[in-house]
Amino acid sequence: MRLARLAAGRCGSYGYSFDDVSPEAAAMRARAQCKGAQCQVVTSFRRACAAVAIDAGNACGPHGWAQAETLGRAQDFASRQCRRLGGRNSMVRAWVCDAKG
Repeated sequence: MRLARLAAGRCGSYGYSFDDVSPEAAAMRARAQCKGAQCQVVTSFRRACAAVAIDAGNACGPHGWAQAETLGRAQDFASRQCRRLGGRNSMVRAWVCDAKG
């Protein structure tokens, strides 16, 4: 079963992968693409989308992430989470969908 991964770190850093040969390879690729500090895989998904949102006024401040069946919902949920954690001007920094999302 092929899965997609989304990694997030400090200051708006992110990485993602999809359609890798193994879950471990997908996680390694997502973390490798994430060029900031404290990058970690925040979600794994299949037949879905994921998004990460940051505070546009403070990229190193609050951020949120989410996964959902559609891109619009993932982006909305990530923005809401960012605002809930204190982000005043949340914006979607990155998103990824797998083949069926």
